[in-house]
Amino acid sequence: MSLLQQHPYLLTMNLDRIKNIMEMLIKANVTPLSIKKDLWIFLHNEEVMNSRIAYCQALDVPVKPWMLRCPENTFLNSIRRWREKKEVFGNHLDARKYLAKRLNCSTDYVNVLVGKNNQILSINPPKLKQILDFLLDSGFTPYQICQFPRVLSHSFKTIKQRVTELQAAGFQLGSLRVLCLTRKEYQRLLRKLRMCSLIKMELSVKDS
Repeated sequence: MSLLQQHPYLLTMNLDRIKNIMEMLIKANVTPLSIKKDLWIFLHNEEVMNSRIAYCQALDVPVKPWMLRCPENTFLNSIRRWREKKEVFGNHLDARKYLAKRLNCSTDYVNVLVGKNNQILSINPPKLKQILDFLLDSGFTPYQICQFPRVLSHSFKTIKQRVTELQAAGFQLGSLRVLCLTRKEYQRLLRKLRMCSLIKMELSVKDS
């Protein structure tokens, strides 16, 4: 099916409008392929598109056609997410390279980790950085994280709470698996650890 069959409205549109929008998009470094994939862009308000292009360019955000025609809150959220991503990943904006650097491994090995947990690449960059910073600052090694990458997908609040509780119970974390147990499994383990700690304390008191 041809593009005109899919988008018949193009046949009745003013040619000057099509030309103006096309020039606007090309000037904003939108690729012809991106335009071809989103021809609905020609139906949208030129003034709004111009305004959004200027906003993106002021922040050095790449322009995509969908960004110029989406609702305002969606547009602003996309800008926020892009800036967060750039702040964490740097100019490369590449999660694989970021993880390889933080985990002291190759990008090929990161692909192996993604194979074990394909959610890794979709983790919100600030959250990913927050979890990595916390685990590494808490004494866990990149190797331990690579052995159990699923920990990166879990709630930072839960991870921090469990590390604090387990350390207080005197439990030496050799693996990060325990941080990803279900709530029921974790509470059962924590009760056992606290019971063992209490028994040891009582025995120590009796020996003294």
